[in-house]
Amino acid sequence: MSSELFERIRFRGNPEANPQSIVISENARFTVLAPRLLRLEWAENGAFEDRGSYAFPTRYREPAPHFTSRVEGEELQINTGALQLCYRQGRGRFTAENLNITFELHGERQTWHPGDANPQNLRGTRRTLDQCNG
Repeated sequence: MSSELFERIRFRGNPEANPQSIVISENARFTVLAPRLLRLEWAENGAFEDRGSYAFPTRYREPAPHFTSRVEGEELQINTGALQLCYRQGRGRFTAENLNITFELHGERQTWHPGDANPQNLRGTRRTLDQCNG
């Protein structure tokens, strides 16, 4: 089976996001997939990846999820109502110093930064967990 045919069979759907869901800032691209789901990409050459993935093979949504974006000084802000992303533009790859996402969890305001430890992440696929059907 050719790799092109394999890709068409494996990923049914539309992996390219609705252009109204996308915010580009130099080498960074942010896609609002849902109010609680953002896709963050940083590409040295500005060439972003649009092929499908197992996690999200269809990124196109009509209508696009509602969000607002604005730039204040050097900071890009994206607000979905559930997530507030702040990115300091022109600072290179995503780091704890130039990117954060704020959200509410169990009634408490939380802030995530790239590189934050997540002790509950099992680092594996669901189907390989013990006593998991499927």
